[in-house]
Amino acid sequence: PFAIRRLTIGPHEESRVDYRFVANSAGRLDLQLQPEDALPSDNRASVFIPVSRPAKLLVYSERTDAWRPLLDPDKSLDVRYQAVKLYSPHPAADAAVLDEFAPHVRPDVPSLWVDVPAHGSPLPVKTSATSQLITQWNTDRDLGAGLHARDLLLPRANIFQTFDKDFAVASTALGPVAVVRPASDSGPKLAEVGFDFLADPLRYRISSPILFANLIRWLVPRAFRAVQISAEPVGLASIALDSSEQPDAVRVSDSEGKAIPFL
Repeated sequence: PFAIRRLTIGPHEESRVDYRFVANSAGRLDLQLQPEDALPSDNRASVFIPVSRPAKLLVYSERTDAWRPLLDPDKSLDVRYQAVKLYSPHPAADAAVLDEFAPHVRPDVPSLWVDVPAHGSPLPVKTSATSQLITQWNTDRDLGAGLHARDLLLPRANIFQTFDKDFAVASTALGPVAVVRPASDSGPKLAEVGFDFLADPLRYRISSPILFANLIRWLVPRAFRAVQISAEPVGLASIALDSSEQPDAVRVSDSEGKAIPFL
């Protein structure tokens, strides 16, 4: 037993106790009241805490030292680095980062392409330009969360052509410079940034790590997903949904996996 607390509860009274702790593995958490009262059915409560596995991210790059300050401190990611010459289109990872190179065969996992040559870009490049100011962050989705800088000058950038299902996260006066493309019959979802956010002076701007985190969150949603477990008395329960969550995609089930009606 741990976190033992003493409570005094009078007749017909209620009391609340909050516990906060960090679990590094899955398991069952039990709460037990002692001494037990005349109603044994509510003297014990249990909740199963699911395993939380970091998302595996494989970074193909020739400048590992530039990536480490951005990636290594993040415990939600299990990051491995490999040289470009060791590239495989079948990486043992949840997602891949392709830094400054464009393979002939795209990876079969979600991928982030960073400042790749225009001729090998998975997104059509309309033009390449210098001294481009980002004029718009698309905040209609979580992909643009926290991105508001109006003075972010790109020394060099590829300007992309987009299609119906593409979503432009950042744009200059000439067009989009950061785009995501959902999964389709042609391959898994991908994101592409047409400028080098690891180079000076962009590496020192707060927009760079925020943009990267938003793109990785979109590529591998569970990498940054927080799990909240609530135990309540029997009866109706209400849960607030994020604005990006679609109600028709929500499923409620019992311990045996059977569907439970909900509104």
